[in-house]
Amino acid sequence: RGSSVMPEDEAISSDRLKALLKKVDPEVLQQVMPLTRGVVTMIFTDIVNSSKIKAEIGDRPYFNGVLKRHDDLVRECVSHHNGRGLKTIGDAFLVGFAVPVDAVASAVEIQERLTTPPIRAGHGFLQVRIGLHTGIPIVYRDDVSELIDLSGTDVDKAARVEGLARGDQVL
Repeated sequence: RGSSVMPEDEAISSDRLKALLKKVDPEVLQQVMPLTRGVVTMIFTDIVNSSKIKAEIGDRPYFNGVLKRHDDLVRECVSHHNGRGLKTIGDAFLVGFAVPVDAVASAVEIQERLTTPPIRAGHGFLQVRIGLHTGIPIVYRDDVSELIDLSGTDVDKAARVEGLARGDQVL
Protein backbone atom coordinates (compact mmCIF):
# COMPACT_ATOMS: atom_id res chain seq x y z
CA ARG A 1 0.00 0.00 0.00
CA GLY A 2 2.98 2.29 -0.04
CA SER A 3 3.17 2.61 3.75
CA SER A 4 5.73 0.73 5.78
CA VAL A 5 3.53 0.90 8.87
CA MET A 6 0.90 -1.82 9.12
CA PRO A 7 -2.53 -0.75 10.42
CA GLU A 8 -3.63 -2.43 13.67
CA ASP A 9 -6.28 -4.51 11.88
CA GLU A 10 -3.64 -5.92 9.52
CA ALA A 11 -1.10 -6.85 12.21
CA ILE A 12 0.34 -10.34 11.80
CA SER A 13 -0.56 -12.81 14.55
CA SER A 14 2.30 -14.67 16.23
CA ASP A 15 1.08 -17.95 14.67
CA ARG A 16 1.08 -16.36 11.21
CA LEU A 17 4.53 -14.89 11.81
CA LYS A 18 5.88 -18.29 12.89
CA ALA A 19 4.37 -19.86 9.76
CA LEU A 20 6.04 -17.20 7.61
CA LEU A 21 9.40 -17.64 9.36
CA LYS A 22 9.22 -21.40 8.71
CA LYS A 23 9.32 -20.50 5.02
CA VAL A 24 12.47 -18.38 5.35
CA ASP A 25 15.29 -19.97 3.44
CA PRO A 26 18.41 -20.29 5.63
CA GLU A 27 20.48 -19.24 2.60
CA VAL A 28 18.56 -15.96 2.46
CA LEU A 29 18.96 -15.50 6.20
CA GLN A 30 22.72 -16.02 5.81
CA GLN A 31 22.72 -13.19 3.24
CA VAL A 32 20.88 -10.87 5.67
CA MET A 33 23.10 -11.72 8.65
CA PRO A 34 26.06 -9.70 7.33
CA LEU A 35 24.03 -6.62 8.24
CA THR A 36 24.95 -7.57 11.82
CA ARG A 37 28.16 -9.16 10.55
CA GLY A 38 26.53 -12.55 11.28
CA VAL A 39 27.27 -12.20 14.97
CA VAL A 40 24.89 -13.92 17.37
CA THR A 41 25.14 -14.16 21.14
CA MET A 42 24.00 -17.62 22.18
CA ILE A 43 22.75 -18.71 25.57
CA PHE A 44 22.62 -22.30 26.71
CA THR A 45 20.68 -23.05 29.90
CA ASP A 46 20.43 -26.30 31.82
CA ILE A 47 18.67 -27.38 35.01
CA VAL A 48 21.16 -28.72 37.57
CA ASN A 49 20.52 -32.28 38.82
CA SER A 50 17.31 -32.71 36.83
CA SER A 51 17.59 -36.51 36.93
CA LYS A 52 17.88 -36.44 40.72
CA ILE A 53 14.87 -34.11 40.99
CA LYS A 54 12.79 -36.40 38.74
CA ALA A 55 13.78 -39.40 40.86
CA GLU A 56 12.67 -37.55 44.03
CA ILE A 57 9.32 -36.21 42.82
CA GLY A 58 8.45 -38.35 39.78
CA ASP A 59 8.32 -37.65 36.07
CA ARG A 60 4.82 -36.15 35.87
CA PRO A 61 5.19 -33.74 38.81
CA TYR A 62 8.57 -32.71 37.38
CA PHE A 63 7.20 -32.20 33.87
CA ASN A 64 3.91 -30.52 34.86
CA GLY A 65 5.32 -28.49 37.76
CA VAL A 66 9.04 -27.77 37.95
CA LEU A 67 9.83 -27.95 34.22
CA LYS A 68 6.73 -26.00 33.16
CA ARG A 69 7.48 -23.18 35.61
CA HIS A 70 11.12 -23.16 34.48
CA ASP A 71 10.24 -23.13 30.77
CA ASP A 72 7.65 -20.36 31.19
CA LEU A 73 10.13 -18.24 33.17
CA VAL A 74 12.94 -18.70 30.62
CA ARG A 75 10.65 -17.91 27.69
CA GLU A 76 9.37 -14.74 29.40
CA CYS A 77 12.89 -13.49 30.12
CA VAL A 78 14.12 -14.29 26.60
CA SER A 79 11.13 -12.54 25.03
CA HIS A 80 11.51 -9.55 27.36
CA HIS A 81 15.07 -9.05 26.07
CA ASN A 82 14.43 -9.64 22.35
CA GLY A 83 15.89 -13.13 22.19
CA ARG A 84 14.74 -16.01 20.06
CA GLY A 85 14.35 -19.48 21.48
CA LEU A 86 15.93 -21.79 18.93
CA LYS A 87 15.77 -25.18 20.54
CA THR A 88 14.86 -27.03 23.70
CA ILE A 89 16.22 -30.43 24.54
CA GLY A 90 14.74 -31.84 27.73
CA ASP A 91 15.36 -29.10 30.26
CA ALA A 92 17.93 -27.17 28.23
CA PHE A 93 17.44 -24.13 26.01
CA LEU A 94 19.48 -22.72 23.13
CA VAL A 95 18.60 -19.05 22.61
CA GLY A 96 19.98 -16.49 20.15
CA PHE A 97 20.31 -12.72 20.55
CA ALA A 98 21.34 -10.09 18.01
CA VAL A 99 22.52 -7.74 20.79
CA PRO A 100 24.98 -9.13 23.36
CA VAL A 101 23.80 -6.87 26.19
CA ASP A 102 20.27 -8.27 25.71
CA ALA A 103 21.62 -11.80 26.16
CA VAL A 104 23.39 -10.82 29.38
CA ALA A 105 20.32 -9.02 30.70
CA SER A 106 18.16 -12.05 29.90
CA ALA A 107 20.53 -14.45 31.65
CA VAL A 108 20.72 -12.24 34.74
CA GLU A 109 16.93 -11.88 34.84
CA ILE A 110 16.50 -15.66 34.62
CA GLN A 111 18.80 -16.19 37.60
CA GLU A 112 17.20 -13.39 39.63
CA ARG A 113 13.67 -14.63 39.00
CA LEU A 114 14.62 -18.20 39.93
CA THR A 115 15.49 -16.98 43.42
CA THR A 116 12.54 -14.64 44.07
CA PRO A 117 10.62 -16.74 44.92
CA PRO A 118 12.63 -19.93 44.45
CA ILE A 119 11.01 -22.89 42.71
CA ARG A 120 10.78 -25.94 44.99
CA ALA A 121 12.41 -28.94 43.27
CA GLY A 122 12.45 -32.13 45.33
CA HIS A 123 14.37 -31.64 48.56
CA GLY A 124 15.78 -28.30 47.44
CA PHE A 125 15.24 -25.47 45.01
CA LEU A 126 15.64 -25.28 41.25
CA GLN A 127 19.08 -24.22 40.06
CA VAL A 128 20.01 -23.40 36.49
CA ARG A 129 23.42 -22.91 34.94
CA ILE A 130 23.78 -20.54 32.00
CA GLY A 131 26.57 -20.11 29.48
CA LEU A 132 26.91 -17.34 26.90
CA HIS A 133 29.15 -17.08 23.88
CA THR A 134 29.19 -14.61 20.99
CA GLY A 135 30.20 -15.81 17.57
CA ILE A 136 29.23 -16.39 13.96
CA PRO A 137 27.25 -19.62 13.74
CA ILE A 138 26.08 -21.52 10.69
CA VAL A 139 22.36 -20.98 10.09
CA TYR A 140 20.34 -23.88 8.68
CA ARG A 141 16.87 -25.40 8.68
CA ASP A 142 16.48 -28.39 11.01
CA ASP A 143 15.00 -31.28 8.99
CA VAL A 144 12.98 -32.60 11.95
CA SER A 145 11.48 -29.40 13.39
CA GLU A 146 11.64 -27.45 10.11
CA LEU A 147 12.78 -24.46 12.17
CA ILE A 148 15.82 -22.25 11.73
CA ASP A 149 18.69 -23.54 13.87
CA LEU A 150 22.33 -22.75 14.56
CA SER A 151 25.40 -24.97 14.36
CA GLY A 152 29.17 -24.75 14.22
CA THR A 153 32.10 -24.30 16.56
CA ASP A 154 30.70 -21.13 18.13
CA VAL A 155 27.55 -23.04 19.15
CA ASP A 156 29.80 -25.76 20.58
CA LYS A 157 31.72 -23.14 22.56
CA ALA A 158 28.49 -21.74 24.02
CA ALA A 159 27.52 -25.26 25.14
CA ARG A 160 30.96 -25.82 26.69
CA VAL A 161 30.74 -22.53 28.62
CA GLU A 162 27.33 -23.59 30.02
CA GLY A 163 28.85 -26.92 31.04
CA LEU A 164 31.47 -25.10 33.13
CA ALA A 165 28.89 -23.06 35.07
CA ARG A 166 27.55 -24.05 38.49
CA GLY A 167 23.93 -23.75 39.51
CA ASP A 168 22.76 -20.13 39.80
CA GLN A 169 25.75 -18.99 37.75
CA VAL A 170 26.09 -17.16 34.44
CA LEU A 171 29.40 -17.53 32.57
